Amino acid sequence: MDDESGEANSWHALGDINGLNWRLDEAENCYAQAPAIYQRTENLLGKANCAQGFGDIKFARGQTHEAQLKYQKALSLHREGGSTRGEVGVLIRMALVAFSKRDDEIAETYLQAARSICRRIGEMEGIASVDWLLGELRFAENASELACDLWSKSIQIKRMIPRDLSLPGWEALYKAKCASDIEEIAVWLEQARAIWNRIGRRDLVAEFIDLPLRRNNNQSSNDNAACPNIVS
Repeated sequence: MDDESGEANSWHALGDINGLNWRLDEAENCYAQAPAIYQRTENLLGKANCAQGFGDIKFARGQTHEAQLKYQKALSLHREGGSTRGEVGVLIRMALVAFSKRDDEIAETYLQAARSICRRIGEMEGIASVDWLLGELRFAENASELACDLWSKSIQIKRMIPRDLSLPGWEALYKAKCASDIEEIAVWLEQARAIWNRIGRRDLVAEFIDLPLRRNNNQSSNDNAACPNIVS
C-alpha cells in the first residue's frame, strides 16, 4: 500500500468511527478527505466505501433520497471492483432506507438480492442481517410468528460470530421483539440501547431500535386517525 492510499484509508476509517458514534459532522469531514486521493490512485473500492459512508450520513440525517443516490453509486463501484461483500453491505443499507420510507416491496427486493449473494459466498453475517430485516418486514405485515422465527435465526447466526461485542444488545432486542408485556418490552429495549451506547454503536440504536419504533408509532397514529371510533 502506498502512502497516499494509506492516508485515504485512515481518513475513511476515522470517518467510520465518528459515524458509528453519531458524530456526523466529524464523519463527513473525514470522508471528504479521501475521495480525491482514491480518484488519483484509481482505487475503486476506496471510492465505493466513501460513497457508502456519505450515504450513511445522509440516511442518518433523514435525507433518504440523497442517501439512496450515494448507495447506488457505491453499489455500482463495488460491482465494478468485484467486491461481493461490499455489494451485500450496500444492498442491506438500501433496504433499510426503503424500510424507513415504508417501501416494503423494494426493501424485500434488496434483501433477497443480498441473501442470494450471501448464500453464494457463504457470508453468514450478511445472512443474519438480512434475516433480521426480513423479520421487521414480516412484523410490519402483522405476521408476528414469522417475524420472531426470522429474528431467532438471525440471533443463532450472530452467536457464531467471534468477538462480536454487539451480541448482548441483539439478544436483548430479540427478547423485546418477541415479548408481549409492554413493561417487559420497555426493559429489554432499554437494555439493548444501553449496551450499544456503551460500546459506541449508536448507529445500531438509531437503525434497529429507534427507526422501527418510530415507524410503528407513526403507523399507530395513522390507524387511529383513519378509524377514530377505535379510540375511546
